[in-house]
Amino acid sequence: MVKNFNGYFKKELKMIVEKKKVLITGIFGQDGWFLTNLLKKKNYSIFGIFNKKKNYKDVENSIYNNVTLIDVNKLNNNSLLSLIKQNSFDEVYHLAANATPDFDKSIDFKIFDDNINFFKNLMYNLVNFSPKTRVFNASSSLIFGSPKEYPQNESTEINPNTPYGIAKATSFLFTKMLREKYDFYSVSGILYNHESHRRKLNFLPKIITYNLKKIVIENKKKIIIDNLNSVRDWSYAEDIVEGMWLMLQNDNPEDFVLGSGKLNSVRDFLEIAFKEVGLNWEKYVFEEEQQKRSENQIPYLANINKAKKLLNWYPKTDFISLVKLLVKKEFE
Repeated sequence: MVKNFNGYFKKELKMIVEKKKVLITGIFGQDGWFLTNLLKKKNYSIFGIFNKKKNYKDVENSIYNNVTLIDVNKLNNNSLLSLIKQNSFDEVYHLAANATPDFDKSIDFKIFDDNINFFKNLMYNLVNFSPKTRVFNASSSLIFGSPKEYPQNESTEINPNTPYGIAKATSFLFTKMLREKYDFYSVSGILYNHESHRRKLNFLPKIITYNLKKIVIENKKKIIIDNLNSVRDWSYAEDIVEGMWLMLQNDNPEDFVLGSGKLNSVRDFLEIAFKEVGLNWEKYVFEEEQQKRSENQIPYLANINKAKKLLNWYPKTDFISLVKLLVKKEFE
């Protein structure tokens, strides 16, 4: 009995000592921040790749205490290979992206290169030198371009029409190819609009909450919005990140659509946000017809039935709660 107990104790001690190792690219981005917080609670050993030129202020953020941080500008292919060989990561989350919310700008091939080149090197090294690693690739609803069906699911036709969408479609198909041809555990989350206080100022929800604060505190007179009738599938980034993690815990590697599964308009967002501070949005918000953004005739809307069924995942934060939370965080 003593011998068996000692053996059991050693096994349990080994499980405690050997933390799961994870590598997160784009660790200082919105999703990287939430994922770091989640995996810390799950006792992972965390490594993160970031761009110091763009994110130098975030190095001091306390969430990254006890996280091994690597500047991508100092990471050539040899050092990336060494990092992968030496650590044999259990999981990798590829979140880094050069993203823009603008759809009408001229084609910029740099967007495609930025989103593909590092991904290509990362996956090559993982497949060849760490074949047991499970990889999550952050894809986007923009791989569907102008979708032909509503809502969209994992089988919807891929037909991107922006440089960013084309890059995301390329990485999506590459991830699928590695899984099917090389039996490598690589999956993509097709992510819809997900927001938080960590968003940058070129995304609409952040633009609204940031300017709302200026109206209240600095007596700003107005906000210009491109299209008040525009609709989005908005969800909370923390919920989406939980879906990412669940995807890599799944027995079978599969791609999943992650979103709210519901549409809300810019008007809806404004009404809830301004009501939180006791203001009527119609007195402050104006639509700029000359800059009005063209919208897809069929909107982006996530069909999340597969994630609900196979991952038992669903967004916990509804739209009203999300908007209220964004306003609260902005004023904090």
